[in-house]
Amino acid sequence: MVEITDAHEVFLVKAGKWIKAHAQQYCPITAVKHISSYRQIFKDLRKLGLVSAYKGGNVIIIEKAGWQYLAGTHPDVMWRYRKSKK
Repeated sequence: MVEITDAHEVFLVKAGKWIKAHAQQYCPITAVKHISSYRQIFKDLRKLGLVSAYKGGNVIIIEKAGWQYLAGTHPDVMWRYRKSKK
């Protein structure tokens, strides 16, 4: 069984922040491509059921279990940041 390391958490946090910031349901792989060994991390998280692939692996979808993990470990990711209207 794969254990979640700091690199896995960074991957999830980056993807989660991108999804929340852009109000989408997915994150393009280019948002996390700068993380070293991102492909292996993606495969590990997919095995754990936290993320899934879409459009041939070019898009990351965070599954319900992934959002629950983020809510428990990084609740700041769950809040959307919006500019206040004046």
